[in-house]
Amino acid sequence: MQAACRVLRYGTFLLALAGMLWQPVSSVQAGAIVVGHNVAITDAGLNGSNLDGTDVVAQDDTIYAVWGDGRDDNTFDNFRQIYFAKSTDRGQTWSANVRVGKVDYDDWGDHPQIAVGPDGIIWITWYLFYKPNSNQVNEIRIAKSVDGGQTFTVSTVVDGFESAEDRWRPHVAVDPANGRVILLYNEYWELGGSVGYDLYVNVYDQNLQLVSHTTINDQPRVGRLGEGNQDNSVPLKSLVASSGKVCAAWEDQRNRFAIWGACSSDGGKTFGANFPLSDADAISPRLDIGADGLLYAIYVNKNDDHKNVLFRYSDDNGATWSPSTSVTRLQSSEAKYWDLAVDVNGQIVVSWVRELLSSASDLYLSTSLDKGKSWSQLAVEDGTGEYPSSADQW
Repeated sequence: MQAACRVLRYGTFLLALAGMLWQPVSSVQAGAIVVGHNVAITDAGLNGSNLDGTDVVAQDDTIYAVWGDGRDDNTFDNFRQIYFAKSTDRGQTWSANVRVGKVDYDDWGDHPQIAVGPDGIIWITWYLFYKPNSNQVNEIRIAKSVDGGQTFTVSTVVDGFESAEDRWRPHVAVDPANGRVILLYNEYWELGGSVGYDLYVNVYDQNLQLVSHTTINDQPRVGRLGEGNQDNSVPLKSLVASSGKVCAAWEDQRNRFAIWGACSSDGGKTFGANFPLSDADAISPRLDIGADGLLYAIYVNKNDDHKNVLFRYSDDNGATWSPSTSVTRLQSSEAKYWDLAVDVNGQIVVSWVRELLSSASDLYLSTSLDKGKSWSQLAVEDGTGEYPSSADQW
């Protein structure tokens, strides 16, 4: 996560320009003001893209977005190509959408993730589930752009093999200290009665040459088995990097399905002991590292009917954690699609979708200036009703 802008929606992309994301802390109050109207990022028109899987990062005034896009679909909604766009004016206007992968038929390009290096090089990773009539199956790919996203070179960084369907949802980060690319992914294993996922971190140089490969879970096959199929069968995870510190979190089987994590102090080559960062039955972690070096996390208790987002932080690389506080306090609806960022001033920003029983939904930001002790809430969408804007057609 870079800077404090990851405000997005699962559907036609929506961006709300929140002034507090760029202001100095002296002029910021918890409870930020939205600047400008909602802005569409995709250019295929309403219902023209059929999106799945989105990610956004910001660096200075430039915002970068990536998503799985079905505008080229001819396979009954299974097909997703990876698309990219950027804004150089804090999200007010956006570039033409760019198709990242040039393979004619990359079926099921899954949940792309994006990171940008200190030199402006753009890195995008995704899992290629299947390409018909080819040995290109179950691969993890990374696309690189050195011209600001006008063109991309796509490389396979983890080779696939037949019958494997278990590398869904890889994550990518760039260490701003040296520009190295860090990849987090999972692999399914069975041994006797032990079944689960191992978690791996690969570190690459800027030419995508492998520097190190590390298993980060310190007990075998502890990554949680999901309750669905394919991309819903793997442990959800998160990855962050800053000045040599690399931290990952994932859904684990230990402590009755808590979120566990691990941190590295040498750029991802080696990792310390695993640590729990939640109570039992937690799901979908998101991490960020603040300018103060603290590790911040959000997650949700699976048994909470309203899926209220919980927050905590660690000042010792995950060894101990603050008591959890509730970012949301929903009583008649449910939180979905949460994400986390901490800006350079220490303001904590959580984006989340409030879904009502009527299937209508609204996008919110929650912000805190006191390390999560108190939270203010900001409605982001500028429409009303069940479908307040094109961003709600999902």
